[in-house]
Amino acid sequence: MVLEAYNNEEYILDAENTTGVEFTTREKEMDARIKTKSTAGRER
Repeated sequence: MVLEAYNNEEYILDAENTTGVEFTTREKEMDARIKTKSTAGRER
């Protein structure tokens, strides 16, 4: 019901509705995924 109301623009959120935001990086996780994909093709 909430998603439908949001999609129908019954709720309009803007900067006044934001209490805060925190950004972090996931470099180590992304590096691990890239290494896994690089070696996956060589194992055959």
